[in-house]
Amino acid sequence: MLQTLQILFRLWASGDQSLSLSAFLMIREVASLLPDCLDLCLTKSYNTYLASTKLVNDRNTKHIYFLIDCLVELYSLDVQKSYERAVTSVEQLNAILRQASKTKEKVCHKAYIRTCMCT
Repeated sequence: MLQTLQILFRLWASGDQSLSLSAFLMIREVASLLPDCLDLCLTKSYNTYLASTKLVNDRNTKHIYFLIDCLVELYSLDVQKSYERAVTSVEQLNAILRQASKTKEKVCHKAYIRTCMCT
């Protein structure tokens, strides 16, 4: 199952509209039918989103918004688990910003920017 999910996440991030949609529908189906896989799907989807948004330009903006919509839909399957994930992500972001504020150079962390795009 893990290998299948890894392939689905790669296809979801591919940028091909119909392929990405089909892959996401399968990911959502797995996450909703197999509660044990939900945590994995939430984590992998967020990490895939982060990896896919390293380069933002006019060509991939539409796909990035599609990925965001998919994340919202996937995270709405279980609000409690999503809340726990959000708290963890905010704590990690807080640590990144705290570390950046301690440096003398002004650092603009990519994860912070991508997180801001999501809100």
